[in-house]
Amino acid sequence: MNGEEARRGNGVHAAGLGRTGKKQRVQAMKRILQNGGLALLSIAVALLILEGFLRLTPYGRMIGEDPLPPQDYYRSDALAGIDIRERAEERAYRIKECEFGIRGNELGCFDEPYRGEEPFILLVGDSFSWGYVPIEQNWGKGVEKQTGVRVLTCGVPGYGTRSEFLKARQVVQRAGRKPQLLIVAHFLNDPIDDYLHPRYRLIEGYPVEARGIADFSTGAIREKTNDTLREELENWQRYGVPERPRHPTWKRIKLFLNERSVCYRILQLPVSAFLAKLTPAEGLRDSLVDPPAQTLRVADLPFLSEAEHPWLAKAWKDHFEQLRSLRAWAEANGIRLLVVLIPMREQVYGFLPGAESWGSDGPTRRVREFLVREGIPHVDLLPVFRSHADQSPRRFLDPQKDLYWSLDGHWSPKGNRLAGLAVSGHLVERRLVTVRDEADRLRVIREALASF
Repeated sequence: MNGEEARRGNGVHAAGLGRTGKKQRVQAMKRILQNGGLALLSIAVALLILEGFLRLTPYGRMIGEDPLPPQDYYRSDALAGIDIRERAEERAYRIKECEFGIRGNELGCFDEPYRGEEPFILLVGDSFSWGYVPIEQNWGKGVEKQTGVRVLTCGVPGYGTRSEFLKARQVVQRAGRKPQLLIVAHFLNDPIDDYLHPRYRLIEGYPVEARGIADFSTGAIREKTNDTLREELENWQRYGVPERPRHPTWKRIKLFLNERSVCYRILQLPVSAFLAKLTPAEGLRDSLVDPPAQTLRVADLPFLSEAEHPWLAKAWKDHFEQLRSLRAWAEANGIRLLVVLIPMREQVYGFLPGAESWGSDGPTRRVREFLVREGIPHVDLLPVFRSHADQSPRRFLDPQKDLYWSLDGHWSPKGNRLAGLAVSGHLVERRLVTVRDEADRLRVIREALASF
């Protein structure tokens, strides 16, 4: 073989090696892609299996759309901002753990029609008195059952004491009769609701918060325009947040997963916390992680020190004046008054997230001491709720066994039942209403509480 032939042979050999190497690289790449695809498929199958399993556990309650009240259930009110529409036809209302029908009677109350029954009890309050349960399971109906006295349940979500006072006068005027007893259900956020009164406004048939705290240090109030409220409502419906997000498409994907995937809900917080710590890829981090929420929330306000937030002193003072005015109106009209203090879920179950901020009985004690000084009859439900609550730490409450919903801060049917029994016992013992078979009813109530 001469030199030229040797060179050609070497070139052919090198070309062959090159083709072989390229083929091997292609095959290696295919294997990597196939293995990667199989790994991703395995992860996807495992997540689907895990998702299906979790939906059979209490974690399954985490998913579902956050409810909006049915459109046009409320009407605008010149003084209170919003109110329940009179003779509102029944329509379905759904929270994540329950669905029931809601309506408005001729007095603008979530209740059966009032047919002139006397004597009767008028119950006003906020969402705890409105119910978040079917009307027949409302604690006001429990009082009606135990005492045999008609109870008009006229709570309105979002109301504070000032709005409840307006509602009481309005119902009495429309009914053309005075109740034997007025029950005012008091919740911890009532001083703030009074401070922001009228807090809600009707936009496109939906109640939305029109007045909020702009500066928690000074108590400055931000009054929103109707255009701003329409934009916030549209953002709520589309993205689940009032402000238009920086990355709308990604936010809609997150909202979809948030409402439909248990795995996503469980992994959301730890993954977001991990991504928030990443310093590189700032643009990617900002698109994946929502901006941090405000340090303070409205729910924190009743628990804060007035030394650090002086405007709260005036809010509390004005709130107590509302209670005095309500008492004076009731006395002037010959109506007995009872204030029922409703505990926050975190006050009852100290192991729940948020109990470190909201578990104190400080605000409840403050209202109770005021009522004692003023000689206003009252019932504090916090002790009885704590005594009947299962305090064993766990991730979720069980609405079948516990006093509150798992994912909602309102009473479960069982919590409503306990409130109805406790308030009924107080009414009969103190003879705040006229009942038949007083001794027998009191015995039944006490036995039910003892075996609750």
